[in-house]
Amino acid sequence: MKEHVDSIFIPSIGHWLDGKKPEQVARFCTDTRSLCSGDCYVALTDLRDGHIFLGDARTRGASCAIVSCPKPAIDLPQFVCDDPNVAMVEMAKLARSMFEGTVIAITGSFGKTTTKDILKLLLGIERNVTLENKNGQRGVPMTLATVTNGESFAIVEVGIDAISTMDRLVELVMPHIAILTGIGKIHMAGMGSESTIAREKSKLLHGAIKNNGHGIFPEECLRFSACRKIQGHCRVVKENGEDMGYPMAMKGDQYYVTVVFEKKI
Repeated sequence: MKEHVDSIFIPSIGHWLDGKKPEQVARFCTDTRSLCSGDCYVALTDLRDGHIFLGDARTRGASCAIVSCPKPAIDLPQFVCDDPNVAMVEMAKLARSMFEGTVIAITGSFGKTTTKDILKLLLGIERNVTLENKNGQRGVPMTLATVTNGESFAIVEVGIDAISTMDRLVELVMPHIAILTGIGKIHMAGMGSESTIAREKSKLLHGAIKNNGHGIFPEECLRFSACRKIQGHCRVVKENGEDMGYPMAMKGDQYYVTVVFEKKI
């Protein structure tokens, strides 16, 4: 993984304090409470000064940290840049541009993490996948920055809670396959209506189509004009699941799927 570190942490983004850098990076993390050994700690400053926790990150086994205010007294490789948030986005762009596999992006008002976990199991993905449900403007770049060609697929959750957020994330993710799980009355304060939610989330489907891929969404989403306009370029899953080969049913704002695995001996 040293080659991956050298290719992502490039001089145009920042520099390593005293030239010290890690051998590898497992994941990126902004909260030392959930940091695992080998992770890169990202010291953000928008809510509170994350540099306060650099010592804690070292104790918990961080491999390095991305900082804007380096702390030479702390024995931890530190990548110094003007803004860790901006650096993460640039690093994500680099990693995504080098990834040669298929990117599957998932959005929707519900079921994103469950869908991701099912696909992770079916495709045998371990590294190139969104960690937990870190799927927003911070989580998506952190996921993409660790994507490598060691796996043929990458599975990225994309969550939004405001208008126009999806525009930036679509450009970052550049999906080949986009899945819209469904539309519900979630994040209404930032969106205003279900129709607006459908319009904004369907932008991920547009991104896949633009990338010569395709989108997938349940039939119930056809009640929104944003989905009807692109149904000819997408796979529309019927509620009885006949076209997908397994039973599927909508119940309120959730969908239920039965998948049967047959093992040949």
